Amino acid sequence: LGEKWEAKWAVNDLHEELKAWGRPGGGENATILKSDGERAIVALREALAKKHGGNVTPEQPPKGEHSANGLVEEAGKTIRDMVRVLKLQLEANIGRSIRVEEPIMKWMTRWAAMMPSRFRVSTENKTAYEKQTGRRCNQEVVPFAEKVWYRRLDSDGPGEPKLSSKWVEGIWLGHCRKSNDVWIGTPDRAVK
Repeated sequence: LGEKWEAKWAVNDLHEELKAWGRPGGGENATILKSDGERAIVALREALAKKHGGNVTPEQPPKGEHSANGLVEEAGKTIRDMVRVLKLQLEANIGRSIRVEEPIMKWMTRWAAMMPSRFRVSTENKTAYEKQTGRRCNQEVVPFAEKVWYRRLDSDGPGEPKLSSKWVEGIWLGHCRKSNDVWIGTPDRAVK
C-alpha cells in the first residue's frame, strides 16, 4: 500500500465510529479488531490501531478458515450488497455509471455501513444503535444522494445581505454520528 495510502479517510472514519460505539481509545481501553488476512485489510487494521490507541488486539482466523471469521465475512457481504444497491439506485437516477474512485463512493460506503446498525432489528427486537444508546434512531432518512434543500449554518455573515436566502440545494449523504445533524454534499465540500 505504501506511504501514500489514500484510505486515510477510512482510518479516520473508523476511529470516529469506534468512539461513537463507546470505545474512546487511548489509555487502558481494550479493543479487539478482527479481520481476515488480506494485505489491504491488515494494513487498514494496523493503521486504525495506531490512530485509535489503547490496548488494541489484532485478531484474524487461520488462513482458509472462513467459518472462523463468519460474522465479519457476513457483515462485509451485507455492506457490499448495500453499496451495490445504493450505487445502482444512484446510477439509475443520474443516468450514468459511477466509478469507484469518485468521492461519492466514500460517502456511499459510509452510509451503507451505518444503515444496518441504525435500522436492522436483531432477534432481541433492538437495533445495534438502540443497544448502544438506549433509544431507536428516529432521524429522518431520504434516498442517498437525493437533492435536498438545507439551511446554511453560516448565513448572515459579514457582507451577507439580510434578506438573502438561508436555504441552499445540496445532496443528502447520511446521518452524522454524534448528533442529529446530517451530512450534505455541496459542489465544494460536505457540510453539516
